[in-house]
Amino acid sequence: MISALSGPSTYTTSSSGSSNKNHQQGSKAAATSTSNNRVEGTFCLPIVYGSIAFYLGKQAANECTHRWTLYVRGPNGDEDLSCVIRKVIFQLHPSFPQPIREVTSPPFELTEKGWSV
Repeated sequence: MISALSGPSTYTTSSSGSSNKNHQQGSKAAATSTSNNRVEGTFCLPIVYGSIAFYLGKQAANECTHRWTLYVRGPNGDEDLSCVIRKVIFQLHPSFPQPIREVTSPPFELTEKGWSV
């Protein structure tokens, strides 16, 4: 399993849903909820992003030897990030059909089968 924990970074969101990462570490300010349950304001949010892959065994087809998942999660793995993340865009290798994938609801994960990890 490959994962990385991003330290607390400050994000600023607007009601349009766009966000800008501000590299000022540790700043915290009050955040308010908008009518569509998205958070507006400045806040610190630790996230975990990474991938996990499983070998499917010798019985797997030659072109599908592994099942893998890419993910963006909260630090405990079960938080609903939809109040601060509108979508996650995964860019895969160009050999995949539809190599740019957009996930617009939690869980922000993408699972596929392939010949390698």
